[in-house]
Amino acid sequence: RFGDSAADSRPADCTALGADVAFPAAEQVYGLPERVAPLALPMTARLRAFSAALTRQREPYRLFNLDVFRYDRSTGVGLYGSLPFLLAHGGGAGSGGAGGSAGVLWLSAADTYVDLWRGGGGGVVSHWLSEGGGMDVVLLGGPGDEDVVRQLGALTGTPPLPPLWSLGYHQSHWNVKSQPQLEGIDANADRLGWPLDGLWLDIEHAQAKRYFTWDGAAFPDPRGMAAAIEPKGRRLVAIADPHLRAAPEYDIYAAAANASLLVRPPPSRGGGDAGRSGGGDGEGGGEGGLVGGAAFEGECWPGVSSWVDFLQPRAQKWWAQLYSGAGEGRPRRWPSWLHAWNDMNEPSVFSGAELTLPRDALHVVQGAPAPSPSSVEVEHRLVHNLYGALQAAATFAGLSARAGLPSGGERPFLLSRSFFVGSQRHGAVWTGDNTASWDQLRLSVQMVLALGVSGLPFAGADVGGFFGTPPPELLLRWYQSASHLPFFRSHAHVDSPRREPWLLPQP
Repeated sequence: RFGDSAADSRPADCTALGADVAFPAAEQVYGLPERVAPLALPMTARLRAFSAALTRQREPYRLFNLDVFRYDRSTGVGLYGSLPFLLAHGGGAGSGGAGGSAGVLWLSAADTYVDLWRGGGGGVVSHWLSEGGGMDVVLLGGPGDEDVVRQLGALTGTPPLPPLWSLGYHQSHWNVKSQPQLEGIDANADRLGWPLDGLWLDIEHAQAKRYFTWDGAAFPDPRGMAAAIEPKGRRLVAIADPHLRAAPEYDIYAAAANASLLVRPPPSRGGGDAGRSGGGDGEGGGEGGLVGGAAFEGECWPGVSSWVDFLQPRAQKWWAQLYSGAGEGRPRRWPSWLHAWNDMNEPSVFSGAELTLPRDALHVVQGAPAPSPSSVEVEHRLVHNLYGALQAAATFAGLSARAGLPSGGERPFLLSRSFFVGSQRHGAVWTGDNTASWDQLRLSVQMVLALGVSGLPFAGADVGGFFGTPPPELLLRWYQSASHLPFFRSHAHVDSPRREPWLLPQP
C-alpha cells in the first residue's frame, strides 16, 4: 500500500555542507545528545603519524531523530532528539586562557554527522557534515563551562518554572488501560503513604488510539478521576502523538485534512484517498483542502495514519487550539485538568525507511499548499530534527493559553520524547526506550547529564527500564538514583510486569 518507502527522489541532488571547528587546547568535549555514550565523548578518529590523514576508530556521531527500539551500548545511531552542541573543556580551550572553555552550536536540523579527533598539536578537532540547509554556526567563548552554558541559554532560551507537582514522583505503565486500574494505584499510594504526584495514561486511554478522545468503556469518568486526585496534589497526564488515524469519520483528522494541515507525500508518490477533497475552514483552511495531492500516509499505532505538518504556522496554531480552546467554533479538545505528553514525534513511521518520514516528503512553511502561488515548500530532509520540537512548542502554547499565563492559572506541564535546540523552553524530556539492566542504570545518569550540559536540564529516564523485568535489587537502586534526577518517572512496556514501588519485597 505504501509503495517504496525507502526511495528518495533527491530532486536537488547532493546538497551536503560541512566545516571543521577546532578547540586547540581542549582536553575533553561534551554534548551531542541524544545517544548512548559516555559523558566525555570518545574520539571517533585519530591522526596518522606524519600525515594529515585520519584513521577511523568508531562511527561518527549522528544527529538524526529516530524511534530506536530497545537501545543499548552497541547502538551507534542518535536517538529520539538532537542537540547539535559541543562543549570543549580544558586548559586554554578557545580564547579564555588556561582552564578556559568554549562551545559550538551547529544550527542544522538535517541529518548530521560529527567526527572528533585529537589535533596534531593537541586539543580536539570537530568535523560537522549535514545533508543540506544553511550553515548557521555560533561559537560561544566561555571562558568557563558555566559561561558557555549561560551563553547557550541566552541564545536559545531557558526552561520555564515548572509546576511544583511535576518535580515529584510520576507513576506510569503502558499496561494501565482502565480507570479502575489507575484509581487502584492512587488508593495504594494513599494507603501506604507513598509520595505520588503524577498519574499517567498511555495510548490505550484513547478510543481506538485516536488522540483527543476517550475510551468511554475503560474510562467512564476521567474528569471525576482527575477531580478526586487533585486535592492530594496529584495531576493526570495523557498522551497525544503527531500521527492521526486516516479515517474521515475521525473529526480531528478530517479537520486537519480539510484545512491542508498534513504532511504531503513526495511529488513522485501519491498518498491515499484520504484528504483529497474538502474545503478549508477560513482561518485554518487551505484552498479547497489538500490541493494538488493527498496527505502522506504510513503506519503507526492506530493503523494507516497521516502526520500533522508542524512546519506550517497554521498547523501549529490549529494544534495549539486543540489544547486552549481559543478561536470561534473551536471547542477545547484537551481538558483543563489534563496535562500533556507528546510521544513518537521524531516522527516515528512504522512503514518508513529508518522508521520515519521519507526525506522527500513535503512541508509547507509559508502560504497554502501548492499550486497556490503563495506556497513555499521544503523537503523533510532539511527539517527532520525540528519536527518533534515544533509539536511540543505548539502543545505548550496551547497549554499556556488555556491557563491564562502569565496572569494566572496553573503552570502547564509537557513531556516530549523528541527535541531540538530550544526545546528546553517547552518542558521536560526523557531518554526513551531503555532496558532493565545495571548498565542502563549507569547510562541513564550519563545521558541526562549530557542533556543538561547541552542546555536541556529537565530530563529523566524510565525507572527500572522500559523493556524487561528488573530484579528487585536493580529496581530499588534505580528508584534511589532516579530520585536525584530532575524528572522522576517510572514507566514500562505493556508486556512488562507492574512495578509500583510498593510491590518491591521487604528488604
